[in-house]
Amino acid sequence: MGNHVQKESPNRSAQHDQLSEKGRPKKLPQDILTDEEIDNIQQTWPHLKKHIIPILTQAFLELFTENPDVKDKFLGFRNYSISDLQRHEKEGENALQRHVPRVARAVVKVVSHVANLDDVLDYLECVGKIHQRNGIMNHEMIALGPFFVSAAVQYLPSKLRGRQDIQDSWIRLFMVMTELMKRGAGDVEIELSDDEKTHIKRTFQLLKANLKELGTATFINLFQNYSTSKMFFPTIKDSPLEDLTLNEALQNHGLRLMKVIENVIADIDNPRQVDIYLAQLGQMHQTMGLEKKYLDVMGPIFCQSIRSVLQEEGEWSMDIRHAWLHLFRVMVIKMKRGFKVFPEISPIHDNEEDEDEDHHDHQQQHHAHHHHGETLLPGEAKLFNGSGEHAKKEKISHNNNGLYRKRHSHHSETRRKSNV
Repeated sequence: MGNHVQKESPNRSAQHDQLSEKGRPKKLPQDILTDEEIDNIQQTWPHLKKHIIPILTQAFLELFTENPDVKDKFLGFRNYSISDLQRHEKEGENALQRHVPRVARAVVKVVSHVANLDDVLDYLECVGKIHQRNGIMNHEMIALGPFFVSAAVQYLPSKLRGRQDIQDSWIRLFMVMTELMKRGAGDVEIELSDDEKTHIKRTFQLLKANLKELGTATFINLFQNYSTSKMFFPTIKDSPLEDLTLNEALQNHGLRLMKVIENVIADIDNPRQVDIYLAQLGQMHQTMGLEKKYLDVMGPIFCQSIRSVLQEEGEWSMDIRHAWLHLFRVMVIKMKRGFKVFPEISPIHDNEEDEDEDHHDHQQQHHAHHHHGETLLPGEAKLFNGSGEHAKKEKISHNNNGLYRKRHSHHSETRRKSNV
């Protein structure tokens, strides 16, 4: 439908900007979803609503096929194979068929308030708490969106099936839902346990022989699941996915990702040094215009890329997967602290000691550019070990090969108030 914005009277618009439908002060950013995204969701929802059960059933089956570790979180059918679940789905009710209607009710409720998500904020926070009690981690909830879209497209009219903006709008809605659910799930522990560090160090040694391939595979998986992320890579944004495996620019970028992980692991017992490194990396990504939402999905995407390699080595388990997901979540938190503008949907509430450390780290970051008389170039970070000696210097500037482009965001001047 395009960037259609319905005009409102000044008084109505001002009131809408400040209050939810229930008359409460708004807590969420005005542009949490754009008018175009809202229009796309509302336009297609009548076609999808009547098929919501088969759509969600297929989405969960595809999710479990690609991420079998997530299926293990569901006690009712963790011991069933995908083919068993498919057969039972046809023959009669099973645990999956009991779970899908609950998810369907949540989707219906959210879409009915898609233009005023403040009105379902409390509800989604409650759903997030329930997921947390059942062992579903924050970063595992984000994976359902792309599979929902994949299952839903077939139910759209033919003229709408090829609309990438419609698919992207639905993925964006699921990402926002996940962010709001995370508010109720509680904060992320920002320190890794000793067991998690051991799992990460040991398994990374098994990955080192294939760093470039795994880095490239991670970004291809990202593009497959979140197609809009490709727009930040102008040299490849128009290239078919099947041509990217051997793309030199993407290979180099994938290798840089793996080198960042390697540097973090090398200094994993020196969190203050890692804080500086990741804050600078985050600031560089913000300067290049990367949207923070894509950082959040990298953990599950990375695990999808390394699972087969570690399975072949007999080194894949739920504990190992959780360790890697936790590492990425911590990295993302620390990278976001380096963004100049940080309007978090679900802020991390650290304790006072952490806030003091953040202030000290900011000072360290300022002075790190002239450590030991050396000057670091913008977009470059250096890690130091506990004794103050120089650790390996790693350039993290990503704009030398033109992969990233600067992006200027724009927001609608008015938001439309509408009900489904």
